[in-house]
Amino acid sequence: MSLPYYHFYPGDYARDTRHLSLMQHGAYRLLIDLYMDRGAPLRNDLPYLYRWLHAESVEEKAAVQFILTEFFLLTDNVWTHKRCEAELLARGTAYENKVKGAAKAREAKAAKAKLISEQESTLISELIPGHNQNQNQNQNQKDLNHLPKPSRKKPRAVSAAKTVETWEAYRSAYSQRYGIEPVRNAQVSGMLSKVVDRLGAVEAPAVAAYYVEHERSQYVASNHSVSLLLRDCESLRTDWARGTQTTDTAARDADRLAGKKSMWNKILADSGGSEK
Repeated sequence: MSLPYYHFYPGDYARDTRHLSLMQHGAYRLLIDLYMDRGAPLRNDLPYLYRWLHAESVEEKAAVQFILTEFFLLTDNVWTHKRCEAELLARGTAYENKVKGAAKAREAKAAKAKLISEQESTLISELIPGHNQNQNQNQNQKDLNHLPKPSRKKPRAVSAAKTVETWEAYRSAYSQRYGIEPVRNAQVSGMLSKVVDRLGAVEAPAVAAYYVEHERSQYVASNHSVSLLLRDCESLRTDWARGTQTTDTAARDADRLAGKKSMWNKILADSGGSEK
């Protein structure tokens, strides 16, 4: 599991690395960053590690080799690091617990609201015969009348703290997929802020990372732009929670089914009106 950030303790680090040169410090920190960004041990492939760390000179490559043998353990053809593994385990467990807790809270809240709604509907139906039929006929008009009016207030500045975890999760997944950093500006920050508002701060980072891994052709064609993440964030959250990916074919089938349903509803409504 890749982490958007991790804990770093300068005192512990300094105590274990006082004997390192400046170049060796740089190699060590970059190896730790790569380890935590990938969320897994490092491959025992020196050319691969040299490329990722941009180690080009003989001295730089020697520093990488020294750090690996000094602080990492080669096991099953991968380099493991005790402190990194402990951090990944702790953060992964805490994050999963938060996601599960939030999901249970939403389910309980939805179940309670549904029960109250059903009880109220049953009581009103008993007191006012025909209420449900009239309510269904007027529902569409009520929904239109209660749509919020566009706000004329000037947009407030987006809090950086609000979107930091969602941005880091998106950035990490994006750079891992495309090999470059994504663009971040005021517009991107504003869209990410809306994603957090709609999904909540707990689940937004995981959905953002999941979105970058989604293979839907429209997402791939846009290079997984943040605008499509915002547009489809609720459906993406559903796919993420279910462990599935909605394909273009499935989306088209759903649109066709909705179109047929709308047509038959209109025919039935017209038929009922003509009989009266």
